[in-house]
Amino acid sequence: MRRKRMGPKANDHEKYEGQAALYAAGALSASDALALETHSADCATCAREFHSLESVIWTLGSLAAKVPPPQLRQRLLDRVNRGPHSTQVWRQWAADPDPPAFSILRASEGRWEETAIAGISVRRLSLDVDRRCATMLVRMTAGASYPSHRHAAAEECLVLEGDLIVGEDVLRAGDFQRSEAGSVHPPQSTRAGCLLYILSSLEDELLEA
Repeated sequence: MRRKRMGPKANDHEKYEGQAALYAAGALSASDALALETHSADCATCAREFHSLESVIWTLGSLAAKVPPPQLRQRLLDRVNRGPHSTQVWRQWAADPDPPAFSILRASEGRWEETAIAGISVRRLSLDVDRRCATMLVRMTAGASYPSHRHAAAEECLVLEGDLIVGEDVLRAGDFQRSEAGSVHPPQSTRAGCLLYILSSLEDELLEA
């Protein structure tokens, strides 16, 4: 009398399903791989699982072999190093360990850094670690908006180009605003875009994302 072939047990199914990714990556021992192959002959679910993973891993491997251009690689590393909370990138600036008595930053020097807010970038001018403040240029493209925030110290803002909307006020080129410590700025936006000169505390508190 011929013995009836039994299907895979439920606990075996869970065990081998968990090993599918390792099998596809070639990380299983020879004996474990053989056991999984034998099991998959009776288990269509596991067979589909590791075959689909096999194609995914092959695709990832082919992409990893393509080295990005140095400029792109550095931009990606800069973003990773800043971390997810890069709305206020100036809080992550490092001080010059030996600052000169007098310093000059030419118009052609320095670089613009993107923030986590679309359309807003900043260019570092100076950093005062003792006073916990930074001086910077802020560039906002048309329609960009910066969230509401509370000032830890006095902030000074001079509009160099374009328009800046602060609550019901519209500031234009040449207009200046000072915000005292503890004051709260509503969201600031621009219609046509703007360039700002700002002296800001490194401890300002964002009140909305």
